[in-house]
Amino acid sequence: MLKFIKILIFSLLIYTNALANSDISKLNSLYLNGVIDKDTYFKSINGLGIDTSNEIFQNLFDLFSNSVLDISSYENSLQNLKTVSNTNYSKKISEKSNEVSQIISSNSDLQEYVIKNCKGDSELCKDLSEEKVHFELIDNKVNVVKSDFDEVLNDPDLLKITQIKTFVKNDDFDIIVSILHVSGFIIDFVFGGVMENSQFKMVDLSVRGNGSEVISAKLELN
Repeated sequence: MLKFIKILIFSLLIYTNALANSDISKLNSLYLNGVIDKDTYFKSINGLGIDTSNEIFQNLFDLFSNSVLDISSYENSLQNLKTVSNTNYSKKISEKSNEVSQIISSNSDLQEYVIKNCKGDSELCKDLSEEKVHFELIDNKVNVVKSDFDEVLNDPDLLKITQIKTFVKNDDFDIIVSILHVSGFIIDFVFGGVMENSQFKMVDLSVRGNGSEVISAKLELN
C-alpha cells in the first residue's frame, strides 16, 4: 500500500499546486485591476493557506506593491510561503497528537479482506490491487484494524491518522480513515459494509483526495 500512497500523493500535489497557483494568479489580477480591495485580497490569500500576518508576506506584498518584485516572482514567492506555512502548521498538529494504537482483541470477530476490481487511475489501482485490510467486530461495532496503516504512516510526509469515523444508515455503514499529509490535504479511505443479524460484511472501498474520489474497488473476504 505504501507505493500506492506515494503515487496518490504525487498526483494530489500536482493538482493542488496547480490549483493554488491558478487561484493566486486570479486574486492578483483582481487586486491589480481594482476589482477587489486590499482587505478582501488579504482575506482571500489567507484562505489559500498563506498567513498574511506573517512578516515575510508583508515584506513581499510591499515589494510587489512598490514594483520592486514583478508579478511572476511575487507569485512564486507566495507559493513557497504557502508551503512553509502548511509545513509549520502540520508539524504543530503532529506535536500535539497522541494517537493510541488500536489493539486486536483476542475475542473479537476478525476478518481479512482483499481489494479487488479496482476502478479509476490505472497506476493507483495496480499498486492497490490484492492489498489486504482487516476488520473486527467489538461490542457490535465494526472497526478497521489500525495497524494495517502502520507501513503507510512510516512515510515522513504522512503525519498521522486524524480521525476514524463510522457513519451508519439502517444496515449499511461507512468507516472513514482520514490521513493528514504534511502539505495540509487529507486522504480519506472510505470502507463500506453491511451489518445483518449481528454479523458484518465489508463491500467496497473508495479512496478520496481532498474530497474527490480517486479510485473505487470491491472488498472480498479472503
